[in-house]
Amino acid sequence: MEVARALDLPQSSTSGLLDCLLQRGYLQREAPTRAFVPTARLALLGDWVQPARFRSGAVHSVVDRLSNNLSGSVILASLNGVRLWYVHATGDPMPGFIRTNTPHSPLRCAAGKALLSTIDPTYVRGLIHRLNAEADAVSVKPADFLATLDEVRANGYATSEMGDDHHMVAVLLPPGDGEALALGVVARGPATSSGVEQIVRHLRQAVSTDIGLSTAFPVAQNPRWSSVA
Repeated sequence: MEVARALDLPQSSTSGLLDCLLQRGYLQREAPTRAFVPTARLALLGDWVQPARFRSGAVHSVVDRLSNNLSGSVILASLNGVRLWYVHATGDPMPGFIRTNTPHSPLRCAAGKALLSTIDPTYVRGLIHRLNAEADAVSVKPADFLATLDEVRANGYATSEMGDDHHMVAVLLPPGDGEALALGVVARGPATSSGVEQIVRHLRQAVSTDIGLSTAFPVAQNPRWSSVA
């Protein structure tokens, strides 16, 4: 109602607009108050308009540094309800499974695992059951996935095999006031110990240089954001 009054629009029109922005990952609903909060996806929506201004930020510096130093695609991801969004991606050529305008399951990629490692296991278990129930879902065993998240927290990074003969390595960005963000590198070929170690080293160095590295994963807790479909 407050948004409708501020915009001087009918309540029905305002609700439709907010629901659309929510479903597309541009807004989140803060669980305690149900207030709408902009996401990183919205913050990066217009960075192509004035790239010299918006790319001077710390996050863009990290992405650009990694893109220059590694032969692969670099992604920035966030979790909105039960969906993973690639809020920013750079690389040439870009793998076909990296789509910034489409929600993804967080269960199959390193960025999703990194983000879910910060959330209470009880909530994650419910999320797994919900995603497993979808018609096109590949079933994930909750116990196995939760054990994987324990490894992610212990290692400080996550890995995953992706489609098209690619793999992803991801770390969390240091926590801030907004939603949790994962930074990942998508490289060609299967993951090897030496290759993963090299990518992790570059990820940590880039984050440490431009943002300030937080080496420990935060304690798993209930999500700040309420679930959306």
